[in-house]
Amino acid sequence: MRTQSWLPIGLFGLLIFSVIFSVSQGAMTIAPQDTVTALWSFLSGHDHQLAPHIPLIIQDVRLPRTLLCIVVGSLLALCGAVMQGLFRNPLADPGIIGISAGAALGAACAIVLFGEIALPLLSQLSVPVFAFFGGAITTLLVYRLGRVKDRKSTRLNSSHRL
Repeated sequence: MRTQSWLPIGLFGLLIFSVIFSVSQGAMTIAPQDTVTALWSFLSGHDHQLAPHIPLIIQDVRLPRTLLCIVVGSLLALCGAVMQGLFRNPLADPGIIGISAGAALGAACAIVLFGEIALPLLSQLSVPVFAFFGGAITTLLVYRLGRVKDRKSTRLNSSHRL
């Protein structure tokens, strides 16, 4: 029980360390001390003694990239947990269930239908939109096929042995 109370604190510390490491690395390596100084001055509004290009690189390029990676990774984890809960299967993922194939079919349909249009914006926007709807329709089909007449998902109990 005691280790469970320290787990969120440890994971948060690992996240902070990962953010500092991610912001430090790039085409121009910035020392971790300079990264922490630049981040602290950005958050607190205090003046710093760094070269003018270091805070510019961190605030305008690397920090937004790192924060976006954190948000996207969190949303992907949330979507995976929702999918596993929806299908009541801890191994459910888009590749096994067929959502990836449905999205690929939607994208292929968009490329075939809108590939030769003179409006490049419509052609570029149609591929992700059709991929999204292809994946969504596939998800609904798989979910509907997995249900039985008493409106519950089919599930094998551990007491049934083959």
